[in-house]
Amino acid sequence: MYRVNNNNLLEVHSDLINSITNLTKIQAELINQNKESLFVTGVCWEGKTSALVLLEKQGYPVVSGDFAEHCSVVPEFKEKHTDPRLTEEYLLFTTSKIKPGFIHDRFPGDSFIYGHIWDVMYNKKSLQTSLE
Repeated sequence: MYRVNNNNLLEVHSDLINSITNLTKIQAELINQNKESLFVTGVCWEGKTSALVLLEKQGYPVVSGDFAEHCSVVPEFKEKHTDPRLTEEYLLFTTSKIKPGFIHDRFPGDSFIYGHIWDVMYNKKSLQTSLE
């Protein structure tokens, strides 16, 4: 667990990026051998995309793109939390980006899962209703 303030936030962020990058390099070597995909996932601002950018610059096979980038391509995706059809379209959009043997920025199902989490957090649904 990291406890940070404004003075050491960049240092901790850099440490997290380095840790993610080192772990992902090891997994990338395994991917290259097995042609399996790796999905780097987690909550926002952990350094996932930053680590993947560094790996891509070093020649690792990376498919980048998070929700913000996807919304710059298809602005309607910003409204997916209000329209189940857009949620399904976004899932298809992200699934279409999967390439065997690549490291991916997020798992396509993340947005589906996050949608349920947000519904519970903002009292739109109960946890039980969301799981049904």
